[in-house]
Amino acid sequence: MDVVSATSLVFVFNDRVAVLKELLSCLKESGTLLVVETTPNMRMSAAWRWLLNAGYSKRCWLLLLWAFMRNGHAVDQEMFNIEGYSTECIELMGGLVAARIINKTREVKP
Repeated sequence: MDVVSATSLVFVFNDRVAVLKELLSCLKESGTLLVVETTPNMRMSAAWRWLLNAGYSKRCWLLLLWAFMRNGHAVDQEMFNIEGYSTECIELMGGLVAARIINKTREVKP
């Protein structure tokens, strides 16, 4: 595949490295994997603050539910440092969420 994306998928598995490898195995040589996961900053107080600052007030309860469920728990950042792949990390929503864009840099077996 040219592009594979996963949002809040890696976190829910016990063997997160295996899930990441499985996602990477779907890519063509020049393919891109997009992984969106919460950061350790995703907590109720931070989510409330972000919502208020962004002008959403109480209208976005799903973000609060996401923050409640994660409560600062996040995928280990180091697992994205994979030999043969380049990774760019882009913080979203004031650092509550991170998007990782992972590209193959040469032929490797994930």
